[in-house]
Amino acid sequence: MLSNAYSTKRLLVLLLFYFFCIETTFSQSFSEQWSMGASAGTGILYRYRGGKYQPVKKEFPDDGYNQKLIYTGMFISEFYLQKNTIGNRDWEHIYNYPSIGFKFTYADYSVPDELGKSYAVTTYLEYTLSKKRKHKFTFSAATGLSYIEKKFDLETNPFNYAISNHWNFCLDPTFSYHRTIYGQWDFVGSFGIRHLSNGHRSVPNNGMNNFVFTVGVRHCSGYERKTISKEERKKALEALPRKRPWHFSIVASKADRKVLQIDRSHQIRLLQASVYKQVGNLGGVILNYDYFEYTQDALWKDLRVLDHHTKIKPETIDPVKMGLSLGYAFNFGKSVEFSLSLGHYIYDPQPIEGQVYTRYSLRYFLLKRIIIHTGLKAKGAASVLADFGLGVRI
Repeated sequence: MLSNAYSTKRLLVLLLFYFFCIETTFSQSFSEQWSMGASAGTGILYRYRGGKYQPVKKEFPDDGYNQKLIYTGMFISEFYLQKNTIGNRDWEHIYNYPSIGFKFTYADYSVPDELGKSYAVTTYLEYTLSKKRKHKFTFSAATGLSYIEKKFDLETNPFNYAISNHWNFCLDPTFSYHRTIYGQWDFVGSFGIRHLSNGHRSVPNNGMNNFVFTVGVRHCSGYERKTISKEERKKALEALPRKRPWHFSIVASKADRKVLQIDRSHQIRLLQASVYKQVGNLGGVILNYDYFEYTQDALWKDLRVLDHHTKIKPETIDPVKMGLSLGYAFNFGKSVEFSLSLGHYIYDPQPIEGQVYTRYSLRYFLLKRIIIHTGLKAKGAASVLADFGLGVRI
């Protein structure tokens, strides 16, 4: 109970951090207008479902299941509240006047005993891909938190092999088609892929993937953008101040990770040293040195899950992993940076997770030098850990 309460508090703090980043970076002028809308639809949920549990293998409950990848139908409804940028800041021209908003999502998975319902709050950026008269195509990238009613439980819900936490991270990329139907009202049809994961804070951690189709309406308040010609836009972008095209940063963070269902949380320490080189107007290339320090007990349990007959002893395991990752960092103003990187281990005595990994990070720069960091490390489509920490830009 204490562990669940602690995890819930951390997730709530993380949600407030997301909102703080969005508000302090983008909410600087009341001249930008808000719009709102609602939509509803259906979708397909892909998830893992367990088979018969074997009590004799209670130490490693993963082995007691015949995992099956199944799908079920679902109903979803969404409410949007977004702010439309009009060109008051340089980055708005660079990103073609994106919209910044909040999305509140309700989903019924049609499996009341295993999953129940879920509720999500996400923040997003919506980009215009193309626009012609009354037609518009957009892409939005959303991230936030989701609460699901039913989670895995060894005694009461052993077949839910997808989610083992009430609170989960939510990633939501969506493509939408807009058509003006009357005045300031638009018809909106959307296709999105929603991924829910707990960041390996507990197991099982197979996650849930939703393929969703929705239709709805959106009301957009009247506003005027500071439109400029292509030549003026090009000159404005070229005239942008390129302060500190090179910079260095170092971030220290921690993550909690479970290996077994019947297990304590293992604390992982991370250190990331980065070199950033500005390339173009959107951001820059980033090269990272990644240091991960697991616990010997956690890695030993990982090995036991893969091979119950392993003769390796916990005290002989080297808990350190090191890697190099290369990626791109997107800048939103001077305060917010989002980066994604692909990495490869250069030192990994216990290659349990494979040699390749990906890292995603959201950073808020306080007083230009202090870094507030939250990140996610993944192996393929599965989350390995979610970390939170502080750093400094040099």
